[in-house]
Amino acid sequence: MSDQPKEIAAILERLQKVEDQQALLKKYVAGLKRQVDSLTERCQNLPEAQQLNLLKKEIKQLQRQFQIQPSQVQPSQKLPPTDDPQEISGAIDRLDEQIRNGTLKIKENKKPSQSVVAAAVSAPAPEPEAVAPEKPASAPVSAATPEPEAVETEETEELNPENQTPPITAEEFLQRIQKGERDFTGVNLSGVDLSGKGINCNGLNLSKANLRKAKLNRTCCAHVNFTAANFQGAELSQADLSNANLTEANLTQANLIQAKLGYINLTNAILRKANLSGVNLQNTTLTGANFTDVNLSQTNLESANLSGVNLSGANLTNANLRTAKLERTNLSQANLSNANLLQLDLSEANLEGANLQQAIYHEKTLFPDDFDPESSGACSLEPGASLENVNLSGFDLSGVIISGANLKGATLKSTDIRQASLIQVDFSKANLTAAKLDYSSLIQANLSQANLTNASLNSANLSNANLGKANLMKASLSSANLIQADLTGAKLIETDLRSANLTGANLSQVNLTKANLSSAKLNGANLTGVNLIGVVFQSADLSGQTLKGMNLCGAFLYGANLSQANLSSANLSGANLEYANLEGANLKEANLAGAKLNGAKLKGATMPDGSTKE
Repeated sequence: MSDQPKEIAAILERLQKVEDQQALLKKYVAGLKRQVDSLTERCQNLPEAQQLNLLKKEIKQLQRQFQIQPSQVQPSQKLPPTDDPQEISGAIDRLDEQIRNGTLKIKENKKPSQSVVAAAVSAPAPEPEAVAPEKPASAPVSAATPEPEAVETEETEELNPENQTPPITAEEFLQRIQKGERDFTGVNLSGVDLSGKGINCNGLNLSKANLRKAKLNRTCCAHVNFTAANFQGAELSQADLSNANLTEANLTQANLIQAKLGYINLTNAILRKANLSGVNLQNTTLTGANFTDVNLSQTNLESANLSGVNLSGANLTNANLRTAKLERTNLSQANLSNANLLQLDLSEANLEGANLQQAIYHEKTLFPDDFDPESSGACSLEPGASLENVNLSGFDLSGVIISGANLKGATLKSTDIRQASLIQVDFSKANLTAAKLDYSSLIQANLSQANLTNASLNSANLSNANLGKANLMKASLSSANLIQADLTGAKLIETDLRSANLTGANLSQVNLTKANLSSAKLNGANLTGVNLIGVVFQSADLSGQTLKGMNLCGAFLYGANLSQANLSSANLSGANLEYANLEGANLKEANLAGAKLNGAKLKGATMPDGSTKE
């Protein structure tokens, strides 16, 4: 019996190790549950299901390592001997609930009773592999078995607050940065308020940081390493996260409205129920990210790589998905109403239950073989299409070919329609405020009563177009082709018509107050009843034009060509006619009081008193 105390001490030591390892089981279970949930969502019918099999092996390994005995765990707590992922996930859910409720029965005797010791002594010695050896500090960690700090969830934080590093204040954090500290791996900034703070981001490492419910509105976080950081419920609206590394970061329910996300890395990030409304993710790689139930309304995802991404239930209303990569993307139950689907390959995407009301597509958009876009409410943007009263505000329609289409009463505010073929398109009464139509072909287009305020039509071809009563106030039509265009009654107040070709155009009753027609061609244009007060006609071609009785008070006609023009009885008081060509012009009874005629050519002109200038 002399060796009995040694045996008892050895067994006590083993029991202590088992109890310590079982204490860690609570934290591992929560982490495993999180991974199972994530994999179940992301890997439905995908190759990644193999990772779930590895996870099941890890669960079995944990069972062996921690020696969960029937006397220690209630029957309902045992993990089922099954290969069904749903049953495993359900068992972990039940086990996690019992841990949080404090009903998990695990023996925690620090000093075992004599009966337990005696039973242990009399019991057969355990096999060497029955007790998990301590892991060396340098031992590699399995990819499927995360470190405790990498798998903590909200539940484990509340259950084991003593395992959390105490949070630091915003002041302390900023002071440490100012002192040159750059590595903040695993720092606890939970709930910290850094909104609007200017941070020296150069080389800053916040990987695995706890930023749960932190306030980072309007904060500069560019180029920061946020790998595996926790941003659950954080406020990041208007924050600058450009070039930041958010690989595997948890952004569940985070607010990222209007945040700057240029060149951001979101590979394998979790963005469930996050709000990314209005952000720019153009050309961004998002593979492996979880966007379940995320808000991506009005987001620019043009040319973004969303291959294999889970977007089930996502809000993509008015989103720009033009030329994005969506191979095997899960869009089931997603809201794609009014989304831009031009040049998009959706042939391998899951569109089950998706809402495509008024989403636009064309002949280059590819859908699954069994999917009918029209029955889902999508609109085909093609020549002759009927899109009356459709709302396409902010869309990228550059280069489209929709000649002969009906867009009467459509809303196209700030829409990009540059270099498009819009021949004979009906835009009557359409709202084209601030629309971009540069270099587009609008030959014979109907723009009557359309609102083109602040629109850009530089170098556009509007020959023979109907612009009657259109509002072109402050619009830019520099170098536009308006030959034979009908502008009757149109508003051209402060409109830029520099170098525009208005040959033969009908401008009767047009309001041209403060418009700029420098170098414009107006040969044969009808200017009956036009308001020309303060108009800039510098170097404009008005040769042979009938301007009889016109009010040109204060008009800027510097270097203009007015040869053979009829200006009889016109009001030219205070007008600048320096270096203008007035050869053969009729100025009989014209008011030239205060007019500047320095360098003007007046040969053969009929002067106000009826005399002819030699």
